[in-house]
Amino acid sequence: MHVGGLQFQPGELAKISIVVFLAAYLREKREVLAQGRLADVALKWKTTSLLDGTVEARQEQLMAPFTLGNSTQLTVDVDRKISGGLNLNINPDWRLESSVYSHHLKSPLQNFPDFVEREVGTQLALLNRSVAHLTYGITVDHISGRFENAPDVGTYNQTDAQLTANYAVSALTSFKGALGYTKRDQVADSLSAVTGMLGYTRQLTAKTSFTFNLLRAVNSYVAAGGSEVDTSATAGLNWQSTYKLLVAINGGYTHSTFAGQFVPGSLTAGRADNLPTGSLNINYQIFRHTLLKAYLQRQSRSSNIDIYQFGDTIVGIEARVSLR
Repeated sequence: MHVGGLQFQPGELAKISIVVFLAAYLREKREVLAQGRLADVALKWKTTSLLDGTVEARQEQLMAPFTLGNSTQLTVDVDRKISGGLNLNINPDWRLESSVYSHHLKSPLQNFPDFVEREVGTQLALLNRSVAHLTYGITVDHISGRFENAPDVGTYNQTDAQLTANYAVSALTSFKGALGYTKRDQVADSLSAVTGMLGYTRQLTAKTSFTFNLLRAVNSYVAAGGSEVDTSATAGLNWQSTYKLLVAINGGYTHSTFAGQFVPGSLTAGRADNLPTGSLNINYQIFRHTLLKAYLQRQSRSSNIDIYQFGDTIVGIEARVSLR
């Protein structure tokens, strides 16, 4: 397309139109959208072939998911995490990995607007790479945490140990797995469970990949200041049409049971939930540092306690600008 002495490509005009629209929309909705912020700084370093590591600081401000709470009241969480890792290649076959993190989550609850979870975690892993395409070893984790600014909650300590393995069958197919045991001690109760995961990834075509994961884990249930055991299955199909366009379809199902100390007003004794989810995401890289994302999410929660039945459909659009 020629205008006077200037030449334009229709695709470039479309990009400019999208950016102008987003700028106008963000300006109009700036007060609402100001609730969502993300800052993430990460550094990977390597001194010699023997020693490497990572340092990362991340803070995110976002709307708390309804499915993780006890009400449909809109709240904004502030999630802050600082982590570091130090890894040693003992020899060509053995590698020692260690990490530590500090995590602070401010998650306002109904009647407790200053509710906070704090935890410090450490991890140590010994891995062997002597077999071609296979990495296996043992991983030990420990978490010390506490809930604050609500009655009847307090500290917890969690330790788990797992045998792990990652196996690349071919350039197109890989498996990963872990099996272990987790124990969690907290103020009102203790919890222990067999935990682990199994993951499968298959590159179906040059542009299409499939993933499937099974997981069983012990997690914090922040909405009640306690803990939960989650057993879940997820599957996903990704289609990378071009280097700019990605379409992803994901589905999952999670069964949760609850234990431990609880914030007053939450009814979680003997509670069991089932949470099916599904989503469609379309990512388009407009420019090198500008990503446009459209998404459709469907989630529901069935529970043996009627007041926790829940379901919703979310449709949204997200623009992300990164500085690298």
